[in-house]
Amino acid sequence: MIDLCGRCAAECLRAMDVAFLLHCSDADVNDDAWNSTLHLVDEVVSHIHPRSGGTHVAVAITGLQDTTIIRTLDYRPLFATKNLSTARFGQGHSISRSLNTMKRSVFTNKEGDRAEVPDVLVLVVRGVGVDGVEVAASLKADGIRIITVAMETNEQSLNQLRKLASSDEDAQRLVVARAEQYRVLLPTLIDVLCRTTDSG
Repeated sequence: MIDLCGRCAAECLRAMDVAFLLHCSDADVNDDAWNSTLHLVDEVVSHIHPRSGGTHVAVAITGLQDTTIIRTLDYRPLFATKNLSTARFGQGHSISRSLNTMKRSVFTNKEGDRAEVPDVLVLVVRGVGVDGVEVAASLKADGIRIITVAMETNEQSLNQLRKLASSDEDAQRLVVARAEQYRVLLPTLIDVLCRTTDSG
């Protein structure tokens, strides 16, 4: 378990609505990189302490046909590694369509999404091209903070992710060359989420 500073751990006890959008290509049960992505999500969720009166968490995955909302916002533990490890998804849909799905189906101020707490979308991209700048701008205009995490992506994708993210500086820090090295991202990603509670 990553040892976090006391300030960050305290900040993460504040309420927020966090949705993870996993945009991965060619992922299946035998894919170590896919399982590493799920471990990343689980470890982050364990540090932000989802609970009824505090943080709510959702997760969605881009698949062959559409973006699938696996779970809408609520306060139960996620256990992505256990519940999603057998999921099979091929080449993902466009980021634009995925972001639109999140806006339409998750950040609605109902079904667990609350108007009085910050909305955060954590976009985890692995090995795919990226689009969706206009849609991302629309979400950000609605007050939704977008955090991008790059796992095994190319330079072109990294440049595009920086345009999607609410913070270019954070996007540059949340990059790992191999998904299996995800643990190096944990302190930074959790810190960014903690600061979200201040910035709204």
